[in-house]
Amino acid sequence: MFLSECYRVLRPGGITIHSFLSPTPRNSRQKLLIEADTDPIWTKTPPKEWFSPKPTHVVSKLTRAGFRDIHVERMKSNLIIRAEAVKAFLHSWDVRSAFWKAHEAELAREGLELPDWVVVSGRKLQRTGHTAR
Repeated sequence: MFLSECYRVLRPGGITIHSFLSPTPRNSRQKLLIEADTDPIWTKTPPKEWFSPKPTHVVSKLTRAGFRDIHVERMKSNLIIRAEAVKAFLHSWDVRSAFWKAHEAELAREGLELPDWVVVSGRKLQRTGHTAR
């Protein structure tokens, strides 16, 4: 519904751009962060799934809404959280302290890393016989 509304209000030739954290971890630090946020053992507010959709799902929804020239770009975050900042970060995401205790050595050594960003864009095609200004 949201993407079809984006299509409706966008001028012909316009571009919609959406970004979200990748649901696919690139390394063990990212995997650990996603686990901390999604596993009911660790989080006080477990979601049914990681809040970021798979890029293929977004591409499918954009196509169904009418967008064309769809592009997917993955940008490495490289944002690594270390030491005491990890504890504060986990607390801010409602992760139980038991997660820190269970993974303390790894968290102290490696830290956590925010997942990479996925940016998906699509264009609303020009109406036939019209040109962009």
